[in-house]
Amino acid sequence: MTDSIPSDAPNTVLSEVMAYIGFGDRDAVLLKAAGPILRPHFAGLVEAFYDAVEHNPGASRAISGPAQRKRLEVSLLNWLEGLFGGVYDDLYLAQRSRIGEVHVRIGLEQRYMFAAMGLVREHLITALIASSMVGDQERQTRRAINRICDIELAIMLESYRDAYTDGLRSERQALAEDLEVAQSEREVLMVKAARHEALATIGTLTAGLAHEVRNPLNAAKLQLELIGRASKKLQDKGRSDRIGERVKIVNSELVRLKEMLDDFLALARQRRMDREVVPVLPLFAEVLELEAPVAAVDGIRLEMAWEGRGSELSINADRPKIKQVLMNLVANAVDAMRGFEGGSVHLGAVDEGDWVALEVWDTGPGIEEAVVGKLFEPFVTTKEAGTGLGLSIVKRIVEAHGGEITVGDRDPHGTVMRFTLPKG
Repeated sequence: MTDSIPSDAPNTVLSEVMAYIGFGDRDAVLLKAAGPILRPHFAGLVEAFYDAVEHNPGASRAISGPAQRKRLEVSLLNWLEGLFGGVYDDLYLAQRSRIGEVHVRIGLEQRYMFAAMGLVREHLITALIASSMVGDQERQTRRAINRICDIELAIMLESYRDAYTDGLRSERQALAEDLEVAQSEREVLMVKAARHEALATIGTLTAGLAHEVRNPLNAAKLQLELIGRASKKLQDKGRSDRIGERVKIVNSELVRLKEMLDDFLALARQRRMDREVVPVLPLFAEVLELEAPVAAVDGIRLEMAWEGRGSELSINADRPKIKQVLMNLVANAVDAMRGFEGGSVHLGAVDEGDWVALEVWDTGPGIEEAVVGKLFEPFVTTKEAGTGLGLSIVKRIVEAHGGEITVGDRDPHGTVMRFTLPKG
């Protein structure tokens, strides 16, 4: 964290976000100094940015043709100049807010903001690393870029929050004026209003979450890329190949973590399921391979436990999302058993006609009865450092597939998490 926000920062939302993220005078100076170094890369970044937009079916709807793309490219160049201008005051906030208002007006959904900012961030940091800047100045400038990108994201999300709040006020006003609306219709509108309010809150929270997670995530990705490059130079080809495979695995998990961060914003929004027939056995094997090294540190075994022809079953599901569910449940079980030597976590599947029940059970201490009833509610956690979002996301994914999830005790001790999915 820096000592103070920039001296010219206004006493507004901008100053609050700067204080939270730790953006100060030193960051402003570093960004202004980095401008001339990074400016030659702006044109390439702009071209890559809008190429990515046009290849995305959802985002590309915001561009009506070549003429509009040209205008947007000029706007993005101006935006990049402002990013490294070194002055972050009321005028800066007003200009950035107008950009967010345009995104709301043309119907560009919030989730595209994260992907767009991630692309900008990656290009800028890659260009910085390739430059002549080294040592503490390079590291501090990289941190300043991450911070200003988080600030930009927060300003844009504030525009969406205002839009949701305005929509909420409009719906409440219409509800009050229309006294002839049937009671059932009134209840529907109230539910919709509550949903808008929840979306507004999530939009604000996500700015903080993006700052807390994306910085170490980007740092890890950059370090992983450096490891991959170094491994290719090893004379021992066998060792080089082994390291390369591990790099691929870790990189795929970093991508999954980024997707989970994006999913946080979608908690209040139903997402489309990309369903396919998924054999249970290889899915379990992949989850165990990823989680086993972490569990082994505490002497905890991860195993598959089959009943009947469970290992031959398949499910009809979105594979990445169910993998996310299983990894979350396994990680929770491992956390619960730390300090219980010789513990184990088991994955199994049971045929239930048109459904398949997947189970994750452990030999740990179990869950306190007072917690069980609200375990799947958002922000409820038994961990000191937990966010309380993991199991609420798990529940939403399972229910989006038409299934249900339950928690119970297992004799003689331990916890079992059981959820159902359509058979494949």
